[in-house]
Amino acid sequence: MKSHFILLLGKRIDAIGRTLMSAPNNDPEDQSILTHELYPFTYPQTGWMFKETGRTYHVSMEVTTTQAHSFTPYVEREAAKRFIDPVRDQIFLANSPAVIWYKNELVLVSRIWLDREIYEPKENWPPNHFADNYLYTQKFDKHLRPLNNGSIMGIPCPKQWWVGDGPIEPRLTKVQGHLFVTFNAAMAFKPQFYMDFTIMYDYEQNLPIIPKVRYHVMRYIYTFFSNNCHYTLTRNTIFKIVLL
Repeated sequence: MKSHFILLLGKRIDAIGRTLMSAPNNDPEDQSILTHELYPFTYPQTGWMFKETGRTYHVSMEVTTTQAHSFTPYVEREAAKRFIDPVRDQIFLANSPAVIWYKNELVLVSRIWLDREIYEPKENWPPNHFADNYLYTQKFDKHLRPLNNGSIMGIPCPKQWWVGDGPIEPRLTKVQGHLFVTFNAAMAFKPQFYMDFTIMYDYEQNLPIIPKVRYHVMRYIYTFFSNNCHYTLTRNTIFKIVLL
């Protein structure tokens, strides 16, 4: 299994290989990315707009994505250096990249998946085995050149099942000037009640935040987010996220 880890920018393009500068926005930070775009691919993007009564308007437009930069195999190699594995028998795959501008730096948080950590009978485990998911972070400039040494984010996560332990699917967002990472991890909220739940993580203070969704019991939340993306919204469906 090969890891494909690229930064994609959705925009219209005129030629292959020219310097790409991201579109300006209202953010006071300089958020231009100076790189070369490759492999343009144009396709129709469709979707629906919703309101409380259900679907209201169908949207369709032509979108072009290009490869602005590839972090592979750089990130996998950097992550591998940070694991204590003298046998070097692991296979590191970087995926689910999250990238955002923050304080004039491009912050990356990527999932690192250890391919050999699929849980099988013990005789099949590698000589040194770990949890199978970690998060790797590093900062880059507008030319996608490293600004610091990358690191594994030390987020102790519960071990609940025999598969998929550790943080997965990172996303980055800014709230009131603060940078947060969101990711999923398995955990228990009470005895015999386990679930894969979304956590917010304060990037600068290195502190996890467990969101609490009011007005709904956990059982309903679990059903809502595990229904294979087939959501049914009603007029009484109200979500309020409170950070504990």
